[in-house]
Amino acid sequence: MMRRLILSACLLLSPAAFATSWDSAAFRTDSGLLVQRGMRMTEVLRDAGKPLERRVLSRGVNAGPAAAGETKEVWTYRGADGFYDITFVGDRVTGIVVSPDR
Repeated sequence: MMRRLILSACLLLSPAAFATSWDSAAFRTDSGLLVQRGMRMTEVLRDAGKPLERRVLSRGVNAGPAAAGETKEVWTYRGADGFYDITFVGDRVTGIVVSPDR
């Protein structure tokens, strides 16, 4: 009995239990479809629906003549593990970050 209690305490107090966020290659939508890196915005919208939030992040780059800034867009969805921030550069998913709902 004591061994189980100690094991349970170790698992609960492990660093993974306190993770604030983590990268993911994909996430499963409510309808069971998979959103993953490389997908287009229209595909994500079709498979996952309208996001809870959309943010446009622009970073101007002044590195000489005719240098263009980089625009990123982040869409937030609610999933089984918490909130999923889907980052787009151009029209493609470049990253998925999961933040647990605690």
